[in-house]
Amino acid sequence: MDFFPMRKGDAWLLITFVVLAVVFFLPWSRTTTVNGMVVFGWGMGALMFIGPLLGLYNLSQEGKPGPGTNTTASAGGKRS
Repeated sequence: MDFFPMRKGDAWLLITFVVLAVVFFLPWSRTTTVNGMVVFGWGMGALMFIGPLLGLYNLSQEGKPGPGTNTTASAGGKRS
């Protein structure tokens, strides 16, 4: 039973964001530094930059058929 139907790409994007957010909010990411900045800051910056790009890419793939899909016969059937 699906509460909201979700495409596979949307589900993977959501899972990826949640996992990355959990990883970057772990306690060790607030004490470890890389180039003078804590890993938490790097992670949040990466999520702010890469997140919208992944979302736009996912949105652009919405109308495209998957591999192995016959696109020639799916344009409304025969014309008389």
